[in-house]
Amino acid sequence: MAGAPAACDRGVAGPRHDPTGMFMPGAAPVTAADRRRKRIAINVSMLWLLFPLLDLAGSHPGLLRAALALAAAALFVAIYNWLPRDRRQARPTSGVMLSLAALTAIAIVLTVAERQTWGLLFVFTAIAGVMRLSRREGALWIIFCACLTTATLLPDHADDGTTISLAATTLGIGFMMFAFRRLMELNQDLVEAREELARLAVSEERARFARDMHDLLGHSLSVIAVKAELAERLLAREPARAAEHVADL
Repeated sequence: MAGAPAACDRGVAGPRHDPTGMFMPGAAPVTAADRRRKRIAINVSMLWLLFPLLDLAGSHPGLLRAALALAAAALFVAIYNWLPRDRRQARPTSGVMLSLAALTAIAIVLTVAERQTWGLLFVFTAIAGVMRLSRREGALWIIFCACLTTATLLPDHADDGTTISLAATTLGIGFMMFAFRRLMELNQDLVEAREELARLAVSEERARFARDMHDLLGHSLSVIAVKAELAERLLAREPARAAEHVADL
């Protein structure tokens, strides 16, 4: 019986990984392979930036302009990858807020000063905020990014179709990621609930084992006490029977 709780402990107390891509309370850090997979997934989504990059290449810009645009885009991708992912804080950390401000500034500058197709950066800015802010703040951040997309493109004389398309994309993908984050949180809650149930099952098994052991030891000690008392009484009158009881002990 002692082996069962030990086996259960090994199944329950092992390191828990964070399936959401954000460090969860009580969760062990993800493995190097997990981090590598997340980085690949993040950067695969960056393939959308091929549209403004191809547009930039097709316009035959000057060397300095192209270098500045590429440097700004590379900085955006670097900040997006580095952005802290700690949800244990009750409020967003200063690092998160500064990173979101930097992403927003780069998106505005590239869209206004370089070309309108860089408006796609607002989509990634919305995603970065919604995955790291509280639910209420995340919803407001999506709306803010969509409005900022419109406010950035309209003064730049973008056509209505481009403006509506980028604003709707920012809004739609932002809320899709909002729902996806909620799904990941519920999944994490389910994992933690299952682990808690497993821990409770182990505790109950230990308590049952302790009760059985207590009853067994109590019965054995009672038998020992009775036989010892009986052997003591029979020792003077019937030594043979007293010897039998002592042998039983």
